[in-house]
Amino acid sequence: MTRAFPRRVDALEEIFRFVSEFTAAHGLPESRGLDIQFVVEELFTNMLKYDRDGEEKVAIQLRLGGDRIEVALTDPGVEPFDVTRVPEPDLERPLEERGFGGLGLHLVRKLSESFEYRYAGGNSTVIVTIRR
Repeated sequence: MTRAFPRRVDALEEIFRFVSEFTAAHGLPESRGLDIQFVVEELFTNMLKYDRDGEEKVAIQLRLGGDRIEVALTDPGVEPFDVTRVPEPDLERPLEERGFGGLGLHLVRKLSESFEYRYAGGNSTVIVTIRR
């Protein structure tokens, strides 16, 4: 399933409905749907935050293949920004000493089996694979 969503935070409600349709269509448990929603929300909001020049809709593709769920978000017409290279936060440091950011991507990495970035033709794509 693939759909494109406007580059606005208020699109998240529609995105969550899209994820729910996907999980229901494939008989996935609610807990897995919540994991997918978290991954999509984190990546989508990062695209809004860091790919500020983007004007086109963000395409979200959800695919089920065997025991894997593939989540791909493509942000067209933007400069490259490889979220997979964002350093892991230092969770050993006290909260007040840590900088902002990075925790959401840390959780995406923990939920996923693979976390990839591709850039081609002005399109920035992040692909996350999750166990079914």
